[in-house]
Amino acid sequence: PKWEMDSPEATRKKLNAVLLVERLKALGYKRFKVVRQWVYNMFHDIPGAEKAWQSSGPFGEAAADFRFGLKWRSSALVFQDMNILVFDVVQNREWFDLHATLEGG
Repeated sequence: PKWEMDSPEATRKKLNAVLLVERLKALGYKRFKVVRQWVYNMFHDIPGAEKAWQSSGPFGEAAADFRFGLKWRSSALVFQDMNILVFDVVQNREWFDLHATLEGG
């Protein structure tokens, strides 16, 4: 399917992401990491179990932001990448975890 930034799916995902970051800011969170998840995907084929993708990755300080590595970023920098993130989610079926910390810096 052709990518359209103004499609209903893209608009909904972008709005949800913006609302999440804004809510976290309102709760006092100051720094963020946007962590790409495909690098942690593992397909498990366990006898007798349903085949499924499973993923997990480092948390907090050890998590790697997809652009800034181990550095935390401001909400403004998260918003600057929103179109890239939504594109990857809608077009490439990627997903990202959002890590947030109350600590400034």
